[in-house]
Amino acid sequence: NLLILPGVTDRRGEVESLAKLLRRHRVDQLQARSLCIDPAPYLALAAGRGAGGEAIGVSEMLRVFRKAAPWLCVGNFARAKEERSS
Repeated sequence: NLLILPGVTDRRGEVESLAKLLRRHRVDQLQARSLCIDPAPYLALAAGRGAGGEAIGVSEMLRVFRKAAPWLCVGNFARAKEERSS
């Protein structure tokens, strides 16, 4: 699971670090989920932390991941109630 908050998770340095991790460990599936949180306090807390760089956008972030690990399956793999086994 990768929790995504645009402007944080999609910063160039974070994306490059995550792409290296995906390649190094041959991760085959990435479930992308929105981090449902009030962004103002989170951004205040996260300011100046992490790998940094400019925000490149979530679509570009996922494109970089797919290029780094072509075998990677990216999606949201939650199942509807009627699809779950009992």
